Amino acid sequence: MLIKKRGSILAYSLAFGLRCINTRAIQQKHKRSSCDNIIRTGQLSVLAESTDELIQRWHKLGHEIMSDLKLDPECVVSQKRVYWLYLPIYEWLQRQCDEQQNTSKTLVVGLQCPQGGGKTTMCQVLEGLFAAEGKHCSVISIDDFYLPHKELEKVAARHSTNPLLAGRGPPGTHDATLMRSTIMALCSHQGVVALPRYDKTAHDGSGDRRPVDQWPKVQAPVDIIILEGWCLGFLPQENIDDPHLRTINQFLRTDLAPIYGLFDSFITLTVDDPAVVYDWREQAEAKSRAEGLGAMSKSQVRAFVDRYMPLYKQYLPAFYATFLPSNVDGDKKKYLVKSGSKDKMLRIPIDRHRTPTLP
Repeated sequence: MLIKKRGSILAYSLAFGLRCINTRAIQQKHKRSSCDNIIRTGQLSVLAESTDELIQRWHKLGHEIMSDLKLDPECVVSQKRVYWLYLPIYEWLQRQCDEQQNTSKTLVVGLQCPQGGGKTTMCQVLEGLFAAEGKHCSVISIDDFYLPHKELEKVAARHSTNPLLAGRGPPGTHDATLMRSTIMALCSHQGVVALPRYDKTAHDGSGDRRPVDQWPKVQAPVDIIILEGWCLGFLPQENIDDPHLRTINQFLRTDLAPIYGLFDSFITLTVDDPAVVYDWREQAEAKSRAEGLGAMSKSQVRAFVDRYMPLYKQYLPAFYATFLPSNVDGDKKKYLVKSGSKDKMLRIPIDRHRTPTLP
C-alpha cells in the first residue's frame, strides 16, 4: 500500500512537472509567436522575403542587442525598436555592402534624425553588428566637425545680428573641408586615419575641438562610413524671407550640401513634429542633473533648442517631401544620393518615444 501510495505521489510529481514544463513551453511559444508577428509586420516584409531562416537569424541578433542594451525582451516597445528599426537598417546596409564587396569600395551612408532621436545608440548597435560580421563600420557625426572655439567666436562676431550663429549648431559652424577630407581618407587612404572629436563641455558649454592626440584612430579603408547629423539632407532653398535664415541657407549651399554627393545611401528617421526635440533634450539634461553632472536648466534647454527650431520649420517639411526619389529631379537630385534609386533611400518614422511606427 505504501509503495502504491509512493508511486501515486511520484506519478503526481511527474505529471505536475510535465505540466510546468508544458506551461513554460506554451509561454515561450506564445512569446516567440508574438515576436514573430512583430518581425513579420515590420520593415522586413519590404526588405526581403521573410523566410524561417531569416526570422530565426533576426531572433538571435535581436536577443543579443536587447541583452547588450539591457532592454526588456518581452517589452513590445523594445521589440519594435530592435525589429522595426535597428535590424531593418542593418539588413538594408548589409546587402548594399555585400554588393560593393567586389569593387572594394567603401559604402558611404548619410543618416538624418532630429537631436535626441536615438542616432547615437542606433549607430553603436550597427557598429557592433557589422563588427560581428568582420566588417569595419566607422560612425562619424557632424557634431565632431564643429569649428574650434576661436573660429566659432569669429563667426558669431561677423554675424553679430544673427542669433542663429551665436554658437555652434547650424550650417556655417562646421568645418566642411575637414569633414570631406576625413570621409575621403576613410574611403581611400591606406593606413591610419584620425577621427575628429569635439568637447561640448569646453568653455562653459560653448565647446571646442579636442587636441589631435585625443582623436581616436582607425585603420583605413573601412567597409562602411555612417555620417550622422540633425540637418543632413536639408537642401538650400530659394526666396527665403527671414534674413537670418538666408545667411544659414547660403552656408548650407556652400558647406553641407556638397557633402551629399559623397553618399551612396541615405537614411532618415522622420518625426511628426520637430517640437519633440524640446522634450528629448530636456530628458537628456535631466538625466545628467540627476547624476550630478554638468547640465543645462530647463530654461537653458528651451533657449538652446530655440536656435535650432527655425531651421527645422524651414527645411524639414521640404526635406521630407523631396526625400522620395520620384519627387527628386533637376538640381535637387545632385544634392541627394548619387543613384537616386528607391533602394538607396530608407525612411522610417518614429514617435515621441523614439519607437518606430509602420508607415
